[in-house]
Amino acid sequence: MILHVKNVFLPFGLEEFKNKYCINFEVDKESEFYTLIRLLESKLSELIETEVELKSVFHKKPKFNLLCKSHIKMNKNLFITKYIKNNKEISLFELEKQKKYNLELEVSGIWIFRNSGGLYLNLKSISTNNNI
Repeated sequence: MILHVKNVFLPFGLEEFKNKYCINFEVDKESEFYTLIRLLESKLSELIETEVELKSVFHKKPKFNLLCKSHIKMNKNLFITKYIKNNKEISLFELEKQKKYNLELEVSGIWIFRNSGGLYLNLKSISTNNNI
C-alpha cells in the first residue's frame, strides 16, 4: 500500500541505528494518514497467529509532536529511497533537518521478533516540493 503525505516536518533528518537508516516525521493526529495507520495497526492482532505485543510506528518524544518512524529502503548498502530536490535526485545525506517535506510511504508488511510485532513502513521517496 502506497501513501502520500505532504508537508510533514522532519525534526532530525536522516538517522542511523545499527547500520539501518530511518526518518522520523511529525504527524497530526487529525490527519487521514494517522487514522489509516491506526486502523491497520488495530487489525494486526487478527492477522498474526501468535500472541505478540504490538508496537506502533508512532511514538512520542519530549518536546516534540507525535512522531512516525519510516525506514529507508536499501539493497546491499545502497539506498533505494530517492530524495528529490528541485526536480533533481540527490543524496539522502544532504537531507536537512528541521524542514518540511513531502513523503511517499509504503506499508510493506508486518514484522515479528520474539514477542513483539508491528507494521513495517518504508520511505520510497522524499521531496522538497510537489514532485511526488
